[in-house]
Amino acid sequence: MTADTGEAQTRPSIIGYVLGGLALAGLLAMSILFFATGLMAPLWALIGFIAVWAILFLLGCIWMVRRHPWRVVLLPIIAAVILFGGLRAGTTLLGWTP
Repeated sequence: MTADTGEAQTRPSIIGYVLGGLALAGLLAMSILFFATGLMAPLWALIGFIAVWAILFLLGCIWMVRRHPWRVVLLPIIAAVILFGGLRAGTTLLGWTP
């Protein structure tokens, strides 16, 4: 497959795929934390957190298939910020307690 300029499209390195795969595995492991938010957050928030996790996981799978494994490395960080930031905001602003 060639780009519009006639240059050959380069494949990511093996290290990119390994790090992307590890990040995707880390995101999969974080699913436990997202499901455990039900111990603290109400049902509507739990559904929102799980939907966010599912979207991030699906996005990571799509990026791995479309040869963008380096982007996947950021997804566990983004997921952690959303999860812990959302729980902190829920505790502070909405009074969620375990």
